[in-house]
Amino acid sequence: MSESDVAALSRQEILRRRATHLRNRHAHPQESMSDMLSPHSDSGASDHRVARRPSSLSSTSGVLGRHHSPSIEVESRLSSEHEVTPHTHPSNPPNSHIHAVGTYTSRSLALEHEQRQFEEASHSFEEPSDIRSQPVDEDTEMDERSLADSDTERGDESRNGDGGSGGESGGESGDESDDESGSDDEDGLSRMAEDLTSETGHLAILERILLSGNRNEKILKKIAKRLKPSDSQSRKRGGNTTSDVNKNWKNFKRRAARRDRVTLDLQRTIRTYLQTLENRSDVSNDFPDQPTKSEVRAFQKGRNSGPTESRFRIHYDSPPCSPWNEKARNIFHTLFLKDYSEEPEWTYQAVKTALYSHIRSRRILFRKLYRALTPEEQAIQRAQELKDTRRRTRRINLWNLRIAHVQDHSGLAAAEEVLVRLGAQGMSSDESEDDSRHLALEHEKNPVYFIRRRTDRAEWITRLMRLLDQMHREQRYPAGFERTRGGPPRQRHFSATLTSKRRPVVGQPKNYYHPQFLAFLDEHERASLAVKPARRLNLAQRYMDLLGL
Repeated sequence: MSESDVAALSRQEILRRRATHLRNRHAHPQESMSDMLSPHSDSGASDHRVARRPSSLSSTSGVLGRHHSPSIEVESRLSSEHEVTPHTHPSNPPNSHIHAVGTYTSRSLALEHEQRQFEEASHSFEEPSDIRSQPVDEDTEMDERSLADSDTERGDESRNGDGGSGGESGGESGDESDDESGSDDEDGLSRMAEDLTSETGHLAILERILLSGNRNEKILKKIAKRLKPSDSQSRKRGGNTTSDVNKNWKNFKRRAARRDRVTLDLQRTIRTYLQTLENRSDVSNDFPDQPTKSEVRAFQKGRNSGPTESRFRIHYDSPPCSPWNEKARNIFHTLFLKDYSEEPEWTYQAVKTALYSHIRSRRILFRKLYRALTPEEQAIQRAQELKDTRRRTRRINLWNLRIAHVQDHSGLAAAEEVLVRLGAQGMSSDESEDDSRHLALEHEKNPVYFIRRRTDRAEWITRLMRLLDQMHREQRYPAGFERTRGGPPRQRHFSATLTSKRRPVVGQPKNYYHPQFLAFLDEHERASLAVKPARRLNLAQRYMDLLGL
């Protein structure tokens, strides 16, 4: 074939004939060449040269001559244009066998690499041998991978177009081997999918599946279908949450937990029981037989008996903690616990909390339906909501600041347990931004917040909180004229008249509560607190002296 004919061949035709050559060589393994790859490199060069033995070259040329001579001419022409000349090595003189052997092009090496990987993946699912060590150009390999699909699709057409019995027989053998390898691949992947249901070898089997060359969408869908039942199995919950977890204060959650099934059943039963006592329908906006304001005033003065078992009424126009509603709640607690005494998990505290929440929700609905607020009242209500929101935000920020300050000092490490047990709800809030109570100091122009004292908390905890606040302020304003960056700390002053109306934190050690607070509790209220045994605070001696412990 002349040079003009070779130049007329397009790049796609050359690639097609090269793919045919590789398929024919795969169909006749007894006539294929045995390659020997030997890297040769200089001290300053990073590429490798690959050489073949002369015997392999001669046998290859004979086999190729029997199959298709024009393809060999094109192959030799392309090899002569892109031939890589080995470097001269001191141990190999110019007349040695290195110059006598043939050389591979980088593109032919990439094709051979893909062919070998395909053969090994077809018959076994083990990781392919270390073929990656062959000197293949990265750019050439990426380009060849992009054209691999198009070359495979044109395989049958090239075998019929080039002619020759050898090509046809090679194509038939190649198709049979592909079918056999595909069936073996499907069986092997199916067996791997069965093994994936076990608890061992997940990573190894997944790696073998991903390395397989003949995986298709059908097999992957089958594997996903077999893995779906094992993925949908629910995880076993570890251990009893009321025994081991609560003993370790570091495992306490700092956010509200989801309601369990027992709590949901209790709330549903309380809604139904209250509906029966009030003798009303199941419609949520039904509020029959509401006590009048005169009846409520007479009850507060002792002239009226208020709610009774025969005529149970809740005054939804007043808070749940009002005297009328307080008596109605006590009646409900007595009747409910008497009728559902066989439920051990429905304790007095659980019933009390659920009923309080339900009455508060119905009161919100009642005020929306029967009490139309004027624009002035809506503005006052909105201001009160913003006031409560700011107070809650300051309390949470104060807790986070104290936690960060304790973690920075090794001598206060034991105080972290106290803060985590109390949580943000256990911190004392301060008076919201009220112009009548807040004072602006002339030299600092910062508002002063008055602390709402918690009567349920022990005195040593209050002194510990004040100590942490004082240490934080000294850290922000060190001795001298410089201070750290950021806004000034909030000034919180003690007030003997302001007390907190928040409910005490339940489940705390006994020494966390004030002794006088515990002395005024009745049997039910003490049981609802779930007081735990006292825990000793182990701080550094200098801090223990400041706390008076």
